[in-house]
Amino acid sequence: MRLNVEGATIIRHADTDVDHSIVSEDLDWQCESDERGMGQENHYMATMLHPQLGSLSWSVYEYPIGVLNLYTKELGGHSLVQDFSVSLEHEEDEPWE
Repeated sequence: MRLNVEGATIIRHADTDVDHSIVSEDLDWQCESDERGMGQENHYMATMLHPQLGSLSWSVYEYPIGVLNLYTKELGGHSLVQDFSVSLEHEEDEPWE
């Protein structure tokens, strides 16, 4: 499986009410894996330090493999106006189980 994040997120600043757009290409996703009761869990994460919004982070958990279990975001107290499109995609050379 492969994490697919598309589009843009719009975050409204808590103090100024100014909207800031972040495109998916601006994020560098990392993956950590761990074994759990039903097999492997993949934790995909991305963080950024935005000049106006400060520290932002996103986490996607794939568990069991092939299932998007949880998607969270830490926006530093700011409001989410629009979110990315987040999904898992089957890769062509990966066999179906």
